[in-house]
Amino acid sequence: MDPDDFRTFEEAYSVAANASGLHLGVREGAAYTDADVLIAAGWSRDRVGGALLRLRSECDAVGLRNPQARKLPHLRTLPDVRGHLIAQAHRWRMDPAEAIAAAVLSWWLLPVCAACQGRRFERVAGTARLSARGCKSCGATGLSRVPHGEPGRRIASYIDDCVQRAQQSIAIRLRVR
Repeated sequence: MDPDDFRTFEEAYSVAANASGLHLGVREGAAYTDADVLIAAGWSRDRVGGALLRLRSECDAVGLRNPQARKLPHLRTLPDVRGHLIAQAHRWRMDPAEAIAAAVLSWWLLPVCAACQGRRFERVAGTARLSARGCKSCGATGLSRVPHGEPGRRIASYIDDCVQRAQQSIAIRLRVR
């Protein structure tokens, strides 16, 4: 079996969005091509979810989603997504909306614990090895906490819902169940 047969929609979208050459038509042994994924995403009614998928694929293209990358570079989709999340935070009367939306978006793109870099264990001082002690910063989960408490969790849930709706729309368009 081809490993591409087991890609998630997000992986398929990221590969398609960053492909240098796309061709329409059925790929031998596969249900859909990368071009089919992009076409289905374009037909998705959830614009925010689609923009979030594009943003993640841009991050993948520049290598942002590794634990060492901590600062967001200039990404084409970032201002639109950030603006939409700020508007949503304002609708929910969150204060400060700009700070909450920006922090949660940065966390969503890279939720890895800064202390252990997602490895879940503390490093042995002066070496590149990990100890048997779990990371205290993240409780040995490898993930950082959603910033800004309950308002941050509400924005994070909204982001996840938008992405899920976009992925469902793409799946329906591709007739994948």
